Order: sequence, then C-alpha cells, then structure tokens
Amino acid sequence: MTDSDVPVFTTTSSNRTITVTATDAGQIIELRFEAAEYGRGAAVLAAEIVRLAAEQAS
Repeated sequence: MTDSDVPVFTTTSSNRTITVTATDAGQIIELRFEAAEYGRGAAVLAAEIVRLAAEQAS
C-alpha cells in the first residue's frame, strides 16, 4: 500500500477548537488546535486528541 492509498479522515471536536486528520488506524497525520486549548492542561488536550484520532480507527 502506498501513502496515497492509506485511508484518512478528519474530525473536529464538538466545540470546533481541535481538528485531527488521521489514518483509519488512528495514526495522526495533521493536528490543528486553537491556542486557548493549552489552558485546559496538557493531559486533557492530549486525551481529546487521542480520542479524536481513535474515533474512526478500525
């Protein structure tokens, strides 16, 4: 399978402040989030990123 053949998806948090693009296996390809997300703390931010990446993983 080549890189262009790997299925990817993009999902956004419910408050639209975090957007994750990942493969169908949950590997993060691109991550975007608003600076205000830093204020929630690293553990909370990381948990939300992982949750979003795993959301569509097979």
